[in-house]
Amino acid sequence: MQSAEVQALANATARHLPQRHGVAAGIAMTNALANISGVIGLSITGALRTTTGRYTAGTAVMAVFLVLSAVGALTVRRVAARSAQPATRGPEQNLPVTS
Repeated sequence: MQSAEVQALANATARHLPQRHGVAAGIAMTNALANISGVIGLSITGALRTTTGRYTAGTAVMAVFLVLSAVGALTVRRVAARSAQPATRGPEQNLPVTS
């Protein structure tokens, strides 16, 4: 993932967790996903190389996951943009202040 995508993912995750732990949880989730995908990606590429004798299939699988991650990043950006809009207040919060 690109750094902007990682930042958007961390920000979207942080908005849905308690503020105090949100940033740490977003960073931890990003690191966990990166580590898991590194292991799985190498395993898939190696298995396809062993089966086909070429790296073409492994490269095609990487291209598919690249497209999926781009769609996911755009979705996260859209959700983050919607959640950044100010929420409407309830009627009890719109009462005039009297002194």
